[in-house]
Amino acid sequence: MASTAMPPVLPAPPATPSAPDTAGTPDPAVTPYGPAGHRPSGSLAPAAIAVSPTLAANEVMAARKARGEQVLPLAFGEAGLPAHPALRLALAEAAGRTGYGPVAGQAALREAAAGYWTRRGLRTSADAVVCGPGSKSLLFGLMLAIGGDVAVPRPSWVTYAAQASLLGARPYFVDIRPGEGGVPDPAQLGSAVRQARADGRQIRSVILTLPDNPTGTLARPGTIRELCQVAEEHDLIIVSDEIYRDLVHDTAAPFTSPACYAPGRTIVTTALSKSLALGGWRIGAARLPGGADAEAGEHLGRRLRSGLIGIGSEIWSAPAAPIQQAAAFAFSDPPELAERIALSRRLHREVVRAVAGRFAAAGAIVPPPQAAFYLYPDFGPVRDRLRARHGVDTSDDLAALLLQRNGVGVLAGSAFGEDPGALRVRVATGLLYGETNRQRECALTSGTPLELPWIAAALDRIAEVLADLTGVSANGAVELYPEARSALFRLEKELTRARRPQGRRTFTPGEDGRPAHPAAATPGAWAAHRRPTSGRSTGGGSRAPRTPPPTGCPAGVRSSRPGCGWTRDRRRGPGSAAASRPNSRRTLRPRRRRPPRPPGAESGRAGVCQAADPASPRRPARRASRRRTALPADALPR
Repeated sequence: MASTAMPPVLPAPPATPSAPDTAGTPDPAVTPYGPAGHRPSGSLAPAAIAVSPTLAANEVMAARKARGEQVLPLAFGEAGLPAHPALRLALAEAAGRTGYGPVAGQAALREAAAGYWTRRGLRTSADAVVCGPGSKSLLFGLMLAIGGDVAVPRPSWVTYAAQASLLGARPYFVDIRPGEGGVPDPAQLGSAVRQARADGRQIRSVILTLPDNPTGTLARPGTIRELCQVAEEHDLIIVSDEIYRDLVHDTAAPFTSPACYAPGRTIVTTALSKSLALGGWRIGAARLPGGADAEAGEHLGRRLRSGLIGIGSEIWSAPAAPIQQAAAFAFSDPPELAERIALSRRLHREVVRAVAGRFAAAGAIVPPPQAAFYLYPDFGPVRDRLRARHGVDTSDDLAALLLQRNGVGVLAGSAFGEDPGALRVRVATGLLYGETNRQRECALTSGTPLELPWIAAALDRIAEVLADLTGVSANGAVELYPEARSALFRLEKELTRARRPQGRRTFTPGEDGRPAHPAAATPGAWAAHRRPTSGRSTGGGSRAPRTPPPTGCPAGVRSSRPGCGWTRDRRRGPGSAAASRPNSRRTLRPRRRRPPRPPGAESGRAGVCQAADPASPRRPARRASRRRTALPADALPR
């Protein structure tokens, strides 16, 4: 099916719907997002354009840190690792290059980028590559060159919708399938296109993120294939942002680019900001439709290349020449950089999974992270607790609470197109690797990064903050409200009194309501009810049996009551009873008998330990413990 490219001009203002009112009910899974920076017609006031939420959060965290406040930077999506020495050397060698150069990038850089994609299964020629100062600027230029409205996943990276709105276009958020972030559900995408056209709008492109930011998940190849079929049916251009491709945790997991199924209508973008942690160097590359296939998308590729170069010539002129030199070296995949990416992939995987475990232990639902350093916890299961404890009703409330109360920076799900009522936040773990380059290098090369003191301290801090937030600790215990704690203490006290634990002995109520001892009813029953104790194990693992005392005292029980002739012997010196029994931890020895009491004095029955007498007023009792009991999270009503 032939594709047509739109001329690189700004889209016209929203048209009046031409369809009748019976065109259909809006799909709740598809949400048009109003243009940011919109101002009334004829107004001379500048449009209000907000700072990107990710960059704004990074600046807030930096300011708090400069004031000496304790912070946990989990909002900004930065890899947080130093540049490889080979890259620094390549940049230094090119520092003398001060010329502008071609708008599309130097030939060496475009050749290296073409080889990068070819080695990953996408045959590419240098003529199909356009480079720019980061993939972010390339995405903006591509939206402008394509024109029309754009479909984006919900949730999706904050920049997609914001850039479309800056251009006067309308982004349509389309829900993802569970566990397959970054790709709109194909069936809902088709509904979105039909609904937009019924409203007089034209969705001309759809943006994917493979793997995804913010969820850290990867869509299945079958979903990619279905989406390409929908794009073919509705003549959509696919823009696939694959900046995290080299950071998929499982290198054996299947990664499928839409360019494999729809090469004639797919644009692929990438950069070095994430895989090699070069975010500040600002360099990216775009692979236009067709690649090396002259028959697939050649016409569309030429049109998009012409439009994108024209836009770039008016916005960024050309990528920085020294950065292009270093980027050409990086895109050639030298062994030292391949090893660096493998180490960073392992570090990202270990830390993000550990942080995901902390959030899951606090009661949140966390999709298992599959790539990069992102996770997207959902606090819906503890919504009632968050409302009762902190008055949290929206994801913005949750993010603000974490920042103001605990100094933890996260991004609210509303920044990614989610309903504010959904208590989801994006967590980025790339800045937990250390405060200095030495610490970060140590984390990168360590086989057990979670045991490093600074990373372990950050994980402990996260667990502490989440326990304070939700009242659920890492071991599943629930922290109760003050009223509930008092009620639970009273309940424990009553239950303790009812059970009346007596050391190692168990008393059950008798018929008259008084505690009855089993030894009082059946001779020898004490040994059946007492808690068994064993001697010290021998070298073979067996335990020596105890020899019961020859007279009336219960076996193994120390007594100071009248009538009991045996007590424990804790001595192990020569001549002691224990010396003849090396496998016994405690043995019995004869004790000296006390003189008989005067007539009329209370005493126990002959041959029976007074502790076994249910009528004895000197029955020992253990004081009730006041220690609070840790209950599982599901033991109390929410």
